Amino acid sequence: LLRDMVDTIASGDVEANPYTRGSSHNACAYCPYQQVCNPEQLSGRRDYAAMTAADFWERIERSVNADA
Repeated sequence: LLRDMVDTIASGDVEANPYTRGSSHNACAYCPYQQVCNPEQLSGRRDYAAMTAADFWERIERSVNADA
């Protein structure tokens, strides 16, 4: 999974696809590249999912096993 992520970034695929957690936790508010990607125009914004550490690692394991 991490190898794929690194390969994607290294190949130049750096499309804006930010996460938010409501209007009070919006990473775009602090990003110096706002004027370039126009975050207010991004459709389908992704929200953080509230989960425990155990749930997080379970999802990672399922993802890795699905790719195997």
